This record gives sequence, C-alpha cells and structure tokens, in this order.
Amino acid sequence: MVFSSFIILLMPNALLLLQSQYAIPAISLLLLLPCALVCWFFYQNSFKLMPIGKTNLNELKLPILAIFGLIFLNMLLGAQEEWLESISHMTGFAFFLYVITIIIAAPISEEIIFRGFLLNAGMWYGTAGKWIAIIASSFLFASIHSQYQSVNTLITIFIMGAILCHVRISTRSLIAPILLHALNNTIATIFIFAMSF
Repeated sequence: MVFSSFIILLMPNALLLLQSQYAIPAISLLLLLPCALVCWFFYQNSFKLMPIGKTNLNELKLPILAIFGLIFLNMLLGAQEEWLESISHMTGFAFFLYVITIIIAAPISEEIIFRGFLLNAGMWYGTAGKWIAIIASSFLFASIHSQYQSVNTLITIFIMGAILCHVRISTRSLIAPILLHALNNTIATIFIFAMSF
C-alpha cells in the first residue's frame, strides 16, 4: 500500500488525487489489485500452493454466522468513526468506485496477500508455524485498517482475519475467504449507507 501510494505521487495532480475521495479506489483498483493478481498468478504457476479452489455453502455456514456475530458485536462495542460519515455522503461515480473497491478489489487483493502469501509463509513449519502465521497475518490485516480509531473495531478485524485464516486452511482455497470478506464488506457498506438516512 505504501509503495502504491508512492507510485500515485508520480501521476499528474497526485496531491489532489491523494486528498480526494478517489485516493483509496485509485490505489486499490489501479495498483494494489493488479499487483496482487500478477504476483498470485506467477506464484501459483511456480509452486501450486495457493489455488483459487472451490467451496460450498455447507463449508461456509459457521464462518458466515461468525461474521454476522462480529458485525453485531462491533455495532454494540465499536465507536462511531468519523471517516465513515464522509463515505456515507458519497454519490455518483465516487460511490460506484467505493463500492467496487470495498466489495470486489479489497477482498481479492487482501485475501491474496494475507490469507495467501503471509499465511502460506508459516503453513509448512508445523503446528507452531501455522499458529504464528495466523496470528501474524491477522495482526497485519488489522494494522492496515488504520482508518479505524476504535480499539474494539481493530480487535474485531483481527478476529475476522483469524476466522478467514481458518477458512483458508480448512477449505484449501482462496475463494472461500474472498467470498466471506466480500460478504462482510457488503454488509458493512449497506449498514454505512443505511445509517445515513
């Protein structure tokens, strides 16, 4: 993400872009998602350790319930975040870009990075390596969501990361955590815009 932000600084009117509501979608759609997909493609072709795989609803029932539980818990314990207020007032093209970024680009790129590369890094070192990878990748996953100020929200994101790691390990596929991440972000987006009315 830092590298992506640096690349955006090389674009014309870069400072205006970084200060606008288009900054996160531009970074995600133009840089982060394509880089994650290209890295995944070459890694998968070389090592075959990160398949997209398959999933079914039966495998996802408990994780879906856990996600709904986390969302409900976060609604009870999480603080009101100022940046969400600005998002709830987006309209037109900015709204469209935000939705595409949050529901499609972020789940794909973040799952490739966190439940793909980072989780895989420890998977082959036994039980201890697996748990270290789950904790480390979940911590880093929560850390990149620095737009949140509430500690409760960051803890919820950490737990969400651990759930997605478990799903990735149990299904041996990336599609399951991608779908669950997209579901979580869809529900969160609906909630944000519903609260603005």
